[in-house]
Amino acid sequence: MSKTISLEIDDELGILIDNLSSQIGLTPNEFINNTLRRLLALERFESTRHDLVKRGQDAGYFTDEDIFNAFS
Repeated sequence: MSKTISLEIDDELGILIDNLSSQIGLTPNEFINNTLRRLLALERFESTRHDLVKRGQDAGYFTDEDIFNAFS
């Protein structure tokens, strides 16, 4: 299933997308989809990491040494 969205990008970004997608053998649509997937995965990872760091700090773990000492 696909969904069509419309967005406005500046000329410089459009040129970059066209050039990079052509260099790696993708259509601009495929390139944008892959780029968005990667960005969303990174955002999800960073959000999860932030939550886990907060939970660790709340439990008294501030460094890797704190964790090593607790579990060694």
